[in-house]
Amino acid sequence: MKNFFKRSMLLILIISLFSTNLIIDAKSDNDDEVVRTIETINKLRDIYELPLLSYSDVLNKTATTHTRYMDFNNTYSSVEESGKLYYRGRYPWDRASYNGYTNSYIYEVLNQDITTFTSGLNQLMQNPYSRYGILDPLYTDLGMATYDNLTTYLFGGSGRNSNIEVAYPYDNQKNVDTAFNNKYILDPYNRVSNKPEVVGIPITYSIYSSEAKILDFGNIEASLFDTRKNEYVKIKVVTSIQDRNLTNSIVLLPMEEYNFGTTYKVKIKTSLQFDKQISFENGRKSHYKYIDYENIFTTKDSSTEQAAYAYITREKFVEDLMKTSGIVIRDSLEIIFTDVNINSPNYKYIYTANINGIILGYPDGLYKPKANITREQAYTILIRTYNKDIGEIELEQKDRLLDFLDVGTISSYALEPMYKAKKIGLLIDNQYEFSPNVYITTREFNDLLSNYATITARDKESRYRISR
Repeated sequence: MKNFFKRSMLLILIISLFSTNLIIDAKSDNDDEVVRTIETINKLRDIYELPLLSYSDVLNKTATTHTRYMDFNNTYSSVEESGKLYYRGRYPWDRASYNGYTNSYIYEVLNQDITTFTSGLNQLMQNPYSRYGILDPLYTDLGMATYDNLTTYLFGGSGRNSNIEVAYPYDNQKNVDTAFNNKYILDPYNRVSNKPEVVGIPITYSIYSSEAKILDFGNIEASLFDTRKNEYVKIKVVTSIQDRNLTNSIVLLPMEEYNFGTTYKVKIKTSLQFDKQISFENGRKSHYKYIDYENIFTTKDSSTEQAAYAYITREKFVEDLMKTSGIVIRDSLEIIFTDVNINSPNYKYIYTANINGIILGYPDGLYKPKANITREQAYTILIRTYNKDIGEIELEQKDRLLDFLDVGTISSYALEPMYKAKKIGLLIDNQYEFSPNVYITTREFNDLLSNYATITARDKESRYRISR
C-alpha cells in the first residue's frame, strides 16, 4: 500500500511540476508567516474535524533545500537529479528521510511568484488536484520554504485512522473567490472543450480512505444553482474514474465565473461502489455508499475586497517605504541576508534600508521577506526612516506616555519609536487597544504611509525654513 501510494503521488508530482544580521525587530518568531499559514490552514481543517497540522522543523529544512535546488538548477519539479547542487534525494520522501523524518507518507506541492505562504497555499486550494493533498487527513506535519520566486510546501504523516468525506467549498463558506486562477501545472479544465476564458472555482466532493478505492459512480445527479439569478450554472462533472489524477473524488467544473456577493447551492447525488468493503459513521461495512449531499457557499462582495485586507509582507513594506522616503536608493551585489536573492527586484530597497540601520533582521541571519509586519514593528521602522531622512526626534519626559489600554503589551524596543511617532502626529493614542502584535493589512499600511508622507513633507519644509 505504501509503495502504491508513493507511485500515485509521484504521478501527481511529476505532472504538477504546488539568514545573519537581520532583525526586523520581532521579539520572537511567533509572528513568522510560517506560523500564521499553519494557523490558517488549521482553521479550515478544523471545520472538517481533520487532524491539525503541526510545524515540522525537519520538513521545513527539507523544503528549504529543495527550493534552493530548484533555484540553482533552474528547474521546477519535485524530482531531483543526482550530482546537482543541493541534491538530497530523488523524490520528496527520499529527501525527508535523509533529513531524519520518520513518518511514512510525504506530499510535496510547489508554487511560484507568491506574496506570502498563506496566499500561495490559498491559490493551490483552488485546484482540485492540489486541494486533495492539502486537506488529506493523512498528514499531520507541515514545513515550507521560499527562495527567490520559488516555494515548496511539504506535508508529512503516518496514516489515516478513519474514512472521511470532505467537500469544498464547505457548507456556508463565505468570501469564496469568483474566478479560478490555476497555480498548479495540472489543469482540471484540460479535458473540457470550448472552455470559457474565465470560470469559477471547481467544487469537490472527496472520500479519504486507506481501505478502498471507488470503482464506479452510479447515476450521478449534480447541480450548481445561482440563488440570486434563480437559475442553474452550467457545469462539467468529472470523476476519479474518468480522470486518473483524481482519487476517490467527484468534481464540478463551473463553465462560467461566479458573480460577486452571491450565494450558490450545490447538490450531488450518486451511488458509490468500492473495490473493498468500507465503513463510515454507523460502523457498518459495505461495498456501496449512497451520497445525497447539499450545501451553500457565498462569494466575496467585490474584486478589491481580498486585496484590501491582505497582509503586507516585509519585503513589500520596505520597498514602498524606501520609495516614499528621500533616502538615496543604493544597489549592491553584497549578500546581506541569505534568504534574499540579490537579483530580486526589491533587493536594492532591502539593501538600502539595511545599510542605513532601518532594518536589522532576525537573530538567525534571515530577513524573512515573505513574513508579515506587526503594528509595533511598522512604527519602529517608520521612525527609524524618519530619523535618517528628516532628522532625530527629540523627546522630553512629558512625551514618554501612551494612553492605550494595552500599553503593557508593547515590546520595550518599540516604546521609544512609538513615543516619537505620537510626537510628530503619526500615532494618535487614546483609551483603546493598540494590539501591537496584530499584522497590518495593505489598506492600513497604505493609510499609514500616506500620513507618513504628509508629515515628512511638512517637517522637511519646516526644517528647510529654519536652516535658511
